[in-house]
Amino acid sequence: MKPRLSALETDRWLQAGNPDENVQGLTVLMIHEARHAEGYGHTCGTRARSVSELGAFGVQYWTYVWLAYHSDPAFLTPGGSQPDLYRQINRDKAVAYLVSSDEHGSPFCAMPTLTPGPTPTVP
Repeated sequence: MKPRLSALETDRWLQAGNPDENVQGLTVLMIHEARHAEGYGHTCGTRARSVSELGAFGVQYWTYVWLAYHSDPAFLTPGGSQPDLYRQINRDKAVAYLVSSDEHGSPFCAMPTLTPGPTPTVP
């Protein structure tokens, strides 16, 4: 039996309730796997040692940052009453990569030191 890739069964860029099973999730997965194809393996078991080594999870993190802060709002807009929803989801995913503990699935073994301050908002 073939594994099911549910991202291929939707035309939604993002789904707030399930932010990985959609076109963006598939795109980010392809970016992650392309980095592996360039020779960057996981350097800390199934995770990366750090963001700065720019392995598969590092480029994934920076993809979320770029989508959150630099994507064109006219393109990355879900419509309705929350025009920044998609950008906010990406910001939250990027922040979660940096503040998650091992128990919550951080993809990095060495967490960066964060400067205390307010959480940035989507411009």
